[in-house]
Amino acid sequence: MSNIPTPGTFPMQVLTPGQETSIEIDPPNGNDTQDGAPNTSSGANQGESTQTLTPNRLDIPLPPGHPALAEYMSKIPEMAMFRRFGTLNLQNLLYLQAEILELEQTLQTLQKKDSQGNEEQRRYATNWWFLRNAKRRGGTGEQWSLVEIIRKKLYEYNEALMQQHSIMHMPKPTTRDTLEVQKLLEAWEMGPAALTGDDSHIWGCLTDNQSPPFHDLVALLPRHSGDPLSSWVISKAEMLTNMRFRSKGSNLQGYRDQIVAKWTNVFVNVLASLFPVASNVILYVVQPIGARFGVIAAFSVLLSGYLSAFTTAKQSEIFAVAAAWAAVQVVFASIGDNCDCG
Repeated sequence: MSNIPTPGTFPMQVLTPGQETSIEIDPPNGNDTQDGAPNTSSGANQGESTQTLTPNRLDIPLPPGHPALAEYMSKIPEMAMFRRFGTLNLQNLLYLQAEILELEQTLQTLQKKDSQGNEEQRRYATNWWFLRNAKRRGGTGEQWSLVEIIRKKLYEYNEALMQQHSIMHMPKPTTRDTLEVQKLLEAWEMGPAALTGDDSHIWGCLTDNQSPPFHDLVALLPRHSGDPLSSWVISKAEMLTNMRFRSKGSNLQGYRDQIVAKWTNVFVNVLASLFPVASNVILYVVQPIGARFGVIAAFSVLLSGYLSAFTTAKQSEIFAVAAAWAAVQVVFASIGDNCDCG
């Protein structure tokens, strides 16, 4: 889904007096009942303070800032984009790697030392049981203790390594979705300043070209990249929506990318069906064989451009379609020319 719904458009439920939740707070020298429960019957006379709290309800609008931003991201998953902190994560891997390397060298030194020790120590390399129970059998147990440390450190390292592998394969957010986050953070619905901390410039600033988004943003659910025509139509539709977005006091009217893609697909398919009809009609009308080959060349070029602009076909697929198209048209033109001469 594109565009951003207005926060707080859900109706709030009005609580009746019976739905209010009261919390009685005893004075510093509060009087307790015999069973330990606070005495609230005489709270007004003893100066007790009473605080009425509204129950936490899901339909209450979240305040501007991180709560409202999280709500928007949950409703429009394409807007859920975060930093992967590539430099810090890679530094962490480098430090873990260095720690494990040092532990590995220490372990190898101990293994070599024990292999040259007494009969009990020499068994450490050939029998795991003696290594595991070395301390119980009068040994230092230093080698096994180090193995347990390495085991934990390797688990931490492998977890970080696999996480980085997954994060590295996460796609970047589209420019369009990044702009939508910027517009949201600067919209009147989010207040005069949606975020005021150091994280306020993570997604960049719409009005400040000197504050671009961070380069290591990743999208949890990237927008599906459709054909160029659908992307162009969606971008034009967003321009109108952004105008409504900036007008105060108006509810935003969202739209679904699937609807735009559906109608653009209809247009593309109808236009594609006209290619063979138009080509055959022109070849039928044009009589000179040289002119017919010129028409075939022109339609082949138009077909290739059409497939490149309006579809997501690969270059090899476009070449194959254009070659097959030209071959069929050449056969049609040759048959028509032979019939005319006969």
